[in-house]
Amino acid sequence: MDIVYQIIDKRKYTHAKLATDFLCERDKQHLEKIETIGKKFDFVLGRNLLKNFLEKYCLQKIKTLELEYSSNGKPYLKDQQVFFNLAHSGNYIIVIASSNPCGVDLQREENLDRPEFLWERIAHEEELYQHIDVSPHFILKTWTQKEAVTKCYDHTDTGSFSSINLSNQKETRSIAWHREHFFLKSIQFSDKDDNYFCEIASIGKKFDHPIDLHEVKFFRTNEAI
Repeated sequence: MDIVYQIIDKRKYTHAKLATDFLCERDKQHLEKIETIGKKFDFVLGRNLLKNFLEKYCLQKIKTLELEYSSNGKPYLKDQQVFFNLAHSGNYIIVIASSNPCGVDLQREENLDRPEFLWERIAHEEELYQHIDVSPHFILKTWTQKEAVTKCYDHTDTGSFSSINLSNQKETRSIAWHREHFFLKSIQFSDKDDNYFCEIASIGKKFDHPIDLHEVKFFRTNEAI
């Protein structure tokens, strides 16, 4: 299964004049409700990245980014056979696209308050049995994998994490959940300040090939000005 992705450093766009005229009405209304400047910037930059990325991926110009939203708030393109997802963390944004349902999560590595409590909340019963003494590093990595799966499935309640069992992953990094087969793929990267966990999930058939990632450079600094 082919998935294309791009990771951008938000710091490169701090002084860029980002367009908003292409936003759909729902996104414009959502932007008005965002209270902090930082979150407004993240939202607009993410939509600029998504628009540019989808134009290149779909090979067509997008005048208005007409997004529909599922009951869980996941955006999707109406009448398009392309799936996409975004994630933000720290200084970075990632966008992915595929012909299969897909999800991505990105987490900056950081210290956790009461990591044992978080682990008990997100771990499957088999994981609790197999991994008794776990590090914050392991917990964040597990969180990122499960978040990618739930975003792929469009089921964003973190309370469902404990129903996902990652301990029985196959060699192809596939798991079964909600009668679907999910394939997982990790991207590891860091900058001079932080380490990041990034996980991509896609739904496929039981005997599909693992995820094949293709990094692209669709979105560049001068295109946001």
